[in-house]
Amino acid sequence: MGPMTEDVVFVEALSFFGTVKKEIGDDERKPYQRKKSMARAEDEDHADSPQPSKKPVKREIQRPDGTVVAGPRPIKRDYDSDDERLIQLKQMGHADTYVATQLAKEGRVKYNARTISGRWQRIRKVLEEKEEEQLDDELTDWHEGEDDTLETVIQQVERKIQQEKDRLDARKWREVSQHFANVTLKRKYTANACEERWHALMTGTADLPIEQDPDKEGRARKRKQRQLERQARRAMAAAEAQEVEDSKQRARELIEESKAVKKEEAEQVRAGKEAARIEQRKLRNKIKNAGVAAKKQLIANKEAWLAYNRAEIAWEKAKLRAAAHIRKYGIRARVITKAVGSNGNQAGGIVAVSAEGEPELNSDGAVDSTIGGCGNVLRGEKRARPDPDDDGTSAPKRTKTRV
Repeated sequence: MGPMTEDVVFVEALSFFGTVKKEIGDDERKPYQRKKSMARAEDEDHADSPQPSKKPVKREIQRPDGTVVAGPRPIKRDYDSDDERLIQLKQMGHADTYVATQLAKEGRVKYNARTISGRWQRIRKVLEEKEEEQLDDELTDWHEGEDDTLETVIQQVERKIQQEKDRLDARKWREVSQHFANVTLKRKYTANACEERWHALMTGTADLPIEQDPDKEGRARKRKQRQLERQARRAMAAAEAQEVEDSKQRARELIEESKAVKKEEAEQVRAGKEAARIEQRKLRNKIKNAGVAAKKQLIANKEAWLAYNRAEIAWEKAKLRAAAHIRKYGIRARVITKAVGSNGNQAGGIVAVSAEGEPELNSDGAVDSTIGGCGNVLRGEKRARPDPDDDGTSAPKRTKTRV
């Protein structure tokens, strides 16, 4: 941008604040401030120049990598590799969605799944026309094994067509009966009656109408005979149906009996399994109880052994204390200790100890212990009593020794 003069700057500043209007050349005037004559002249100048087209510009389609966007592709007999691949996939029995996906994966034309079916129909029509021309020109012919296949296919199609014919024939006579009732205003004849009457008329075996038959008695006899025949046929059909029903009933009974036998056998098997389960449970409980009892006995034995060891230790300690007391005082002493039974029960008692520190034995060879007569003796104490054989004139002071 070139340098601006002071006048231009001043005028622009004033125009910004709205005090004056900028009156300079038309080239610098804003578009909406141009004169109409100037705008018309410019339009006339541009009229001679080429104008851009007003048609919408076709937007370029974004193509996925490796695929071709489907466009107008006419069906030709000399089809390309994409149509050949489509034919192969459809002849293999694949669905339209799979065919479209497979073509896109292989980098071919990307079809919509909905267009595959229509294109396949058009391609198949063209191929049929081409095959027909080749057969007419004897460029190809039937091959071995195709005649048998053709016969099988014809039989299948004939059965299908016959079923369709039977369905349409039944519908035909239903509509005949309905239309006949609409015309005569009375619904009297069924579809079977209309069909039988028409076949009789076509074969010439139909009876005359009642009003036109001159032989009334013969007609009555024939009617009676036909009624008897129909009753016999109905009785025979009912007997056959009853026989079929009886056979079905017997089959159902046999099935029920077999089911009952199977159910009973299953119940016996279940009862046997339940009894075996109960026996196993009892055996497990027995083993468990025996283990618990053995554990309790082991604990009791251990406790008895510990009690015996404690009693032995206490006895040895009592012997040592008694021996030390005797050595110290040189007199006989009676040691108060605790007698322990063989079963581990403890009872308070007094054990006599000799001067050498050994416990005195009674006449039975057991330790001499006196339980009674020591209510005022504390547990674990021993008393020193004077020996009556000693020559001392005065008894020593009574002392207490705790064991």
